[in-house]
Amino acid sequence: MTAPAREPLTEDEVRSLVDRGSQDRCAIEVIEGGPALVRGAAAVADGDGVEHPACRPVVGVCTCHLSQRAPWCDGTHKVAAARLRSG
Repeated sequence: MTAPAREPLTEDEVRSLVDRGSQDRCAIEVIEGGPALVRGAAAVADGDGVEHPACRPVVGVCTCHLSQRAPWCDGTHKVAAARLRSG
């Protein structure tokens, strides 16, 4: 049995995961069907509220809820989309 599909995270939802000290100065670009690219964040929280340091100037944050490396995107959205297209 598969878990029910969840709506992708919105820009505001992603911004709420960024550490409070970086929220005002970071830029977030949500890629349709892909991750949110976050520029300038010091840390990003996962679904349990645990903060993970952003070790790069731009990080990809999972918006599809399927990543095994949350909060980071691991590309699983590509596999999921391919499976949906193939039926």
